[in-house]
Amino acid sequence: METEVRFSINKKNKKSVQKWLSQHKQIFQNSETVYFDTSKNALRDAGVELRLRRNGKGIKQTIKSVGPNGSLFTRTESEIQLSDFEPKLSHLKKFLTREKLCRIDFARLRPAFRTKVNRTIINNPTKNGMVQSVFDVGEIKADAETQEIMEVEHELKQGSTDTLLETCHEFLDRVPCSIGLEGKAARGYRLVTGEYPEPVFASKISISPDLPLPKAMREILQTSFQHAMTNLPVYLLTGHPESVHQFRVGLRRLRAALSAFAPILHLQNSGGLILQMKSIFNDFGSLRDADVFLDETLAALKNSTIPSSYYLILQEQVQQFRDQRFQEARDTLESTDFARFIIDMNSWIDSEEWLAQRRPIDQLMFERPIGVFAESRIQKMNQKLLKAGRRAEVGDLEDWHRLRIMTKKVRYASEPLLGIIGGKKGPSFAKSLSKLQDTLGKLNDLNSIETFLAQVSLNVERTDRQAFNEAAAFCVGWGAASASTAVDNLQPSWRKFKMHMRKTWS
Repeated sequence: METEVRFSINKKNKKSVQKWLSQHKQIFQNSETVYFDTSKNALRDAGVELRLRRNGKGIKQTIKSVGPNGSLFTRTESEIQLSDFEPKLSHLKKFLTREKLCRIDFARLRPAFRTKVNRTIINNPTKNGMVQSVFDVGEIKADAETQEIMEVEHELKQGSTDTLLETCHEFLDRVPCSIGLEGKAARGYRLVTGEYPEPVFASKISISPDLPLPKAMREILQTSFQHAMTNLPVYLLTGHPESVHQFRVGLRRLRAALSAFAPILHLQNSGGLILQMKSIFNDFGSLRDADVFLDETLAALKNSTIPSSYYLILQEQVQQFRDQRFQEARDTLESTDFARFIIDMNSWIDSEEWLAQRRPIDQLMFERPIGVFAESRIQKMNQKLLKAGRRAEVGDLEDWHRLRIMTKKVRYASEPLLGIIGGKKGPSFAKSLSKLQDTLGKLNDLNSIETFLAQVSLNVERTDRQAFNEAAAFCVGWGAASASTAVDNLQPSWRKFKMHMRKTWS
């Protein structure tokens, strides 16, 4: 296993890195690494990386898993020394299942891309272990395509992960940088294929109902956090609207999981991480609102009687607003503060410090299987949902808005628990919840138009503001009329869901 944190360095901060490294004895190497795969990238598709590295110490073959193993910064890794620069296939095959072995033509393995770097290495001992820090400056090369490399990797060699966290904090205090969630292999494959990463959707969490509660909780929290983080490179490289949405969905799932497990959690020692996560989530809200308006609201408006001049100015100004928010969000994600948040949040999740340990009953809960907890917790969340629904049935739009929020919370908090319960009722209930959320969400999108366009208006040039405000007024009126139709659909949608819920859980 390898536990390693990577930071991307801007050229202007190179001297800061060198100064930080100079506190320890430095080892300098010229390193060349070749990554092997078939012409169709069969190894990458099988979830492994094969590389051979040549430096002053000889030749080393390394096999790594493509994605994280449990913690965000931990991957499965195995290394062996070689006598020549030819892959040792017996070492590689140990990493592959029988099914994957049958899909790979090992005779077709060939160099796919290579890296050449000037490497500075220090070994940083602490009271509780040792971290090796490596500063790489060089390039990735695939045929005629190249990409520069300037990054620092901190790898835990001995001791607990607290040792790695301590080193990362010391580094971040001295060197401005951004978190590097893409390894050299991912960047190399992009040079080879020309393909940019696609938005990553939530993976299904498979947890045994017999798994002890703390272990199950940690796995759910880790998976939710990783879902958000794997969308960061997609967002930074492509700006894809869905990557923004999936980043927020990942954070929302994490927050919902904390809510679902609230009775046995102690969140006061999070060091402000929960509030920071909420702030980051909210900062991306206006960007997501702009994407919804451009992709969905404008498409619906096109079928109305909107004058073309109104349509065009709304499209132009909201796109400009979106571009501005995109850059602001990009600056946040590439900041040192955000890098610190990621390593701190990941460490906090892994540490299990969120578990309540004050009462004797807390210790009993640690031994309780997740399956027993899951069903009782879902029942309690459903009761809250029914209560919110009863209020909405006789209430106003604000009550339907509260029901929408509760539906979203229950959906994201219950999804991993429903999978644990097993049987057919879990997937069926999840699908029903999703449909209800979509119906309530459409009404919310319509009701949010006025607030959103008022926010956009603040960024419109004075010469265009009157024309924009006229177009916005038309859009708000259209939204209000459409909302009244949407409200008519709420009662039957809620009644249908309520019947399904009672049938499922009776």
